[in-house]
Amino acid sequence: MGKVSSGWTIFAAMIVIFLGGTVPAWSQEKGTTSVRTMSAASIDLLLGKEVKDPQGTRLGHIGGILLAGGSIAYLILNIAEEDGTWRHIPVPSSVAEFLGSEGAVVVGLEKRMLSDAPAYSGQDRPDFSDPEWERQIHSYYGERSPDRELESYILIRR
Repeated sequence: MGKVSSGWTIFAAMIVIFLGGTVPAWSQEKGTTSVRTMSAASIDLLLGKEVKDPQGTRLGHIGGILLAGGSIAYLILNIAEEDGTWRHIPVPSSVAEFLGSEGAVVVGLEKRMLSDAPAYSGQDRPDFSDPEWERQIHSYYGERSPDRELESYILIRR
Protein backbone atom coordinates (compact mmCIF):
# COMPACT_ATOMS: atom_id res chain seq x y z
CA MET A 1 0.00 0.00 0.00
CA GLY A 2 2.88 2.40 0.80
CA LYS A 3 4.32 2.10 -2.72
CA VAL A 4 0.94 2.79 -4.34
CA SER A 5 0.30 5.80 -2.12
CA SER A 6 3.74 7.31 -2.76
CA GLY A 7 3.27 6.67 -6.49
CA TRP A 8 0.08 8.74 -6.49
CA THR A 9 1.85 11.50 -4.53
CA ILE A 10 4.61 11.65 -7.14
CA PHE A 11 2.03 11.61 -9.94
CA ALA A 12 0.10 14.50 -8.34
CA ALA A 13 3.31 16.48 -7.85
CA MET A 14 4.22 15.98 -11.51
CA ILE A 15 0.82 17.33 -12.58
CA VAL A 16 1.28 20.45 -10.43
CA ILE A 17 4.77 21.00 -11.88
CA PHE A 18 3.45 20.42 -15.41
CA LEU A 19 0.74 23.04 -14.86
CA GLY A 20 3.33 25.68 -14.01
CA GLY A 21 3.56 25.16 -10.28
CA THR A 22 0.05 26.38 -9.58
CA VAL A 23 -2.72 24.31 -8.15
CA PRO A 24 -5.39 23.95 -10.85
CA ALA A 25 -8.44 26.13 -10.26
CA TRP A 26 -10.81 23.17 -10.57
CA SER A 27 -9.22 21.67 -7.46
CA GLN A 28 -9.99 24.84 -5.49
CA GLU A 29 -13.48 25.33 -6.89
CA LYS A 30 -15.16 25.70 -3.50
CA GLY A 31 -12.58 28.03 -1.92
CA THR A 32 -11.22 31.48 -2.62
CA THR A 33 -8.51 31.65 -5.26
CA SER A 34 -6.43 34.67 -6.26
CA VAL A 35 -7.04 35.23 -9.98
CA ARG A 36 -3.36 36.11 -10.40
CA THR A 37 -2.42 32.51 -9.53
CA MET A 38 -4.98 30.92 -11.85
CA SER A 39 -3.73 29.45 -15.11
CA ALA A 40 -5.07 30.14 -18.58
CA ALA A 41 -6.93 26.83 -18.30
CA SER A 42 -9.22 28.55 -15.76
CA ILE A 43 -10.82 30.99 -18.19
CA ASP A 44 -14.05 29.00 -18.44
CA LEU A 45 -14.47 29.37 -14.68
CA LEU A 46 -14.26 33.16 -14.97
CA LEU A 47 -15.89 34.26 -18.24
CA GLY A 48 -19.39 35.57 -17.71
CA LYS A 49 -19.15 35.41 -13.92
CA GLU A 50 -20.71 38.10 -11.77
CA VAL A 51 -18.28 40.62 -10.25
CA LYS A 52 -18.83 42.01 -6.75
CA ASP A 53 -17.06 44.49 -4.49
CA PRO A 54 -15.84 43.34 -1.04
CA GLN A 55 -19.23 44.25 0.49
CA GLY A 56 -21.06 41.98 -1.98
CA THR A 57 -22.49 44.73 -4.20
CA ARG A 58 -22.84 43.60 -7.81
CA LEU A 59 -20.60 45.62 -10.14
CA GLY A 60 -20.92 43.84 -13.49
CA HIS A 61 -19.62 40.66 -15.09
CA ILE A 62 -16.42 39.30 -16.63
CA GLY A 63 -16.76 39.94 -20.36
CA GLY A 64 -13.18 39.13 -21.31
CA ILE A 65 -9.80 37.96 -20.10
CA LEU A 66 -6.44 39.21 -21.30
CA LEU A 67 -3.73 36.54 -21.23
CA ALA A 68 -0.01 37.28 -21.35
CA GLY A 69 2.57 34.52 -21.27
CA GLY A 70 -0.01 31.86 -20.41
CA SER A 71 -1.19 33.74 -17.31
CA ILE A 72 -4.24 35.86 -16.64
CA ALA A 73 -3.01 39.46 -16.79
CA TYR A 74 -6.31 41.37 -16.75
CA LEU A 75 -10.00 40.75 -16.34
CA ILE A 76 -12.24 42.84 -18.57
CA LEU A 77 -15.10 43.94 -16.33
CA ASN A 78 -18.24 44.85 -18.27
CA ILE A 79 -20.48 47.43 -16.62
CA ALA A 80 -23.82 48.54 -18.08
CA GLU A 81 -24.22 52.30 -18.31
CA GLU A 82 -27.51 54.12 -17.77
CA ASP A 83 -27.78 54.84 -21.51
CA GLY A 84 -27.68 51.12 -22.37
CA THR A 85 -24.05 51.03 -23.52
CA TRP A 86 -21.28 48.97 -21.98
CA ARG A 87 -18.03 50.13 -20.39
CA HIS A 88 -15.20 47.61 -20.61
CA ILE A 89 -12.80 48.13 -17.70
CA PRO A 90 -9.46 46.29 -17.66
CA VAL A 91 -8.70 45.29 -14.07
CA PRO A 92 -5.33 43.75 -13.07
CA SER A 93 -5.71 40.13 -12.00
CA SER A 94 -3.89 41.01 -8.77
CA VAL A 95 -6.98 42.79 -7.38
CA ALA A 96 -9.40 39.91 -8.01
CA GLU A 97 -10.33 36.67 -6.29
CA PHE A 98 -12.57 33.85 -7.50
CA LEU A 99 -15.11 32.59 -4.96
CA GLY A 100 -15.81 29.03 -6.02
CA SER A 101 -18.63 28.63 -3.49
CA GLU A 102 -20.54 31.55 -5.04
CA GLY A 103 -19.29 31.24 -8.60
CA ALA A 104 -18.39 34.94 -8.51
CA VAL A 105 -15.35 37.18 -8.73
CA VAL A 106 -14.64 39.73 -6.01
CA VAL A 107 -12.49 42.75 -6.84
CA GLY A 108 -10.93 44.78 -4.05
CA LEU A 109 -12.42 47.97 -5.49
CA GLU A 110 -15.39 50.18 -4.72
CA LYS A 111 -17.94 51.09 -7.40
CA ARG A 112 -16.95 54.78 -7.26
CA MET A 113 -13.33 53.88 -8.11
CA LEU A 114 -14.51 51.95 -11.16
CA SER A 115 -16.59 54.91 -12.36
CA ASP A 116 -13.38 56.84 -13.16
CA ALA A 117 -11.26 53.82 -14.15
CA PRO A 118 -9.61 53.66 -17.58
CA ALA A 119 -12.16 51.99 -19.85
CA TYR A 120 -13.09 51.54 -23.48
CA SER A 121 -16.20 50.90 -25.54
CA GLY A 122 -16.59 48.05 -28.00
CA GLN A 123 -15.53 50.27 -30.91
CA ASP A 124 -12.37 51.79 -29.43
CA ARG A 125 -10.49 48.85 -27.93
CA PRO A 126 -6.98 49.96 -26.91
CA ASP A 127 -3.69 48.52 -28.11
CA PHE A 128 -3.03 46.13 -25.24
CA SER A 129 0.59 45.70 -26.31
CA ASP A 130 1.33 49.41 -25.73
CA PRO A 131 3.53 49.73 -22.59
CA GLU A 132 2.00 53.14 -21.88
CA TRP A 133 -1.45 51.58 -21.73
CA GLU A 134 -0.23 49.03 -19.17
CA ARG A 135 1.45 51.76 -17.08
CA GLN A 136 -1.76 53.80 -17.10
CA ILE A 137 -3.86 50.85 -15.90
CA HIS A 138 -1.50 49.86 -13.09
CA SER A 139 -0.92 53.46 -12.05
CA TYR A 140 -4.67 54.01 -11.68
CA TYR A 141 -4.95 51.03 -9.34
CA GLY A 142 -1.86 52.10 -7.36
CA GLU A 143 0.33 49.27 -8.59
CA ARG A 144 3.71 49.06 -10.21
CA SER A 145 3.63 47.79 -13.81
CA PRO A 146 4.80 44.19 -14.02
CA ASP A 147 8.02 43.36 -15.83
CA ARG A 148 6.52 41.59 -18.82
CA GLU A 149 6.02 42.16 -22.47
CA LEU A 150 2.48 42.20 -23.79
CA GLU A 151 3.63 41.85 -27.39
CA SER A 152 1.75 38.59 -27.69
CA TYR A 153 -1.44 38.99 -25.72
CA ILE A 154 -4.61 37.02 -26.22
CA LEU A 155 -7.99 38.60 -25.54
CA ILE A 156 -10.71 36.06 -24.90
CA ARG A 157 -14.23 37.44 -24.85
CA ARG A 158 -17.67 36.10 -24.33
